[in-house]
Amino acid sequence: MSESATIEDKTSLAQAVLEQLDQIYDAEHLKTDNFFREMTEQDPEGWVSLKKMAFIKRFKTIIGGDLILFEQAAALSPENFEINEKKTHIRCIKKPQEEVIKEQETGIQKKINDVMERQNTRSIYCKGFSTTETPSMADLKEFFGKYGRVVNVRMRRDGPNKDSPFKGSVFVEYETPEIAKTAEEEIKEYNGEPLETMNKQAYVDMKAKTKYADATWEPTRLTIEYFIEYAGATDMSFTDIKTAIAEITPVGRLEELSEKGTGIIQLLEIPPEEFMSKLEDNKLGNLTFRLASAEAKGEFNRLRREKKDQRNKGGRGRGGRGGRGRGGRGRDGRGGRGGRGDHGRGDDSRKRGNDNANNVEISNKRTRSVVEVKTAST
Repeated sequence: MSESATIEDKTSLAQAVLEQLDQIYDAEHLKTDNFFREMTEQDPEGWVSLKKMAFIKRFKTIIGGDLILFEQAAALSPENFEINEKKTHIRCIKKPQEEVIKEQETGIQKKINDVMERQNTRSIYCKGFSTTETPSMADLKEFFGKYGRVVNVRMRRDGPNKDSPFKGSVFVEYETPEIAKTAEEEIKEYNGEPLETMNKQAYVDMKAKTKYADATWEPTRLTIEYFIEYAGATDMSFTDIKTAIAEITPVGRLEELSEKGTGIIQLLEIPPEEFMSKLEDNKLGNLTFRLASAEAKGEFNRLRREKKDQRNKGGRGRGGRGGRGRGGRGRDGRGGRGGRGDHGRGDDSRKRGNDNANNVEISNKRTRSVVEVKTAST
């Protein structure tokens, strides 16, 4: 047997040993395998003799007495297994699944807290509005918009529904902390009635002490999504936009907004503030970026639901009338036998080669935890 063939055989055997190690150390298996569980419990640090391991049937048939295969198997998965310095014992260092999940949730929660803190820093809390002559949303946006771009206005209500009574106070999110600071200092009254204004983060901190006794806040939904608006894409294709943004961060879906050349983009890895910090004057080539408004996010979600409903209703249908060849794959499912009909590929204007980027949906297949942050109505 050649030397290269021997190396390949050793690697294959080591992989087989690793698979058996994963199985025998599996938490569910340890619950039923009393013999092996007791072996792992004999040493307070979990070390098990390689010689003893070699006599276990599942390993004995693979290694044939060659203990080096345990060392090679551990080297294939150093995050889960390790061999002692004398190369006489092995132990599992894999974290319990519950601990792994907890760490993941803690990481996501930290991201949520960071996003909320950034939002709160560029937002204000304002109270003193009439609860009998409730101002309209348009009036409020015009009033607060005098100080700079408003990203979102949320009227606080005494109940969970939009029809619940208005509490006379609002949260206003601005484009930047500087705009929020100016608004906080200059807003004094509305229609002759005095207003009390403060930074939202200061308001949240105050409530945490006075109302919630410093209780630790935990999100009820561990989900987060990052969005950003763009403009200037009038003459840009799908490929142009995707390539430009991919230089900084991966993106998910794109949806166009009502104004020509504008749209909203889902950022997959970094928040919009970090994305724009990497740009000069919030520009990237022909594109200009800004924080996504509540209206833009609402439109994005509406279109996403609409397309999801279309896919769910589509399923597998018949193709259009035509010859005996296979029908095209339609937007609503696979066409049946026959020529291209109403659901054929020929009628789909949103295909990859389309130069109108705003009519193209980017599909990203990577597994990820998606989380949309919604601040609590404290």
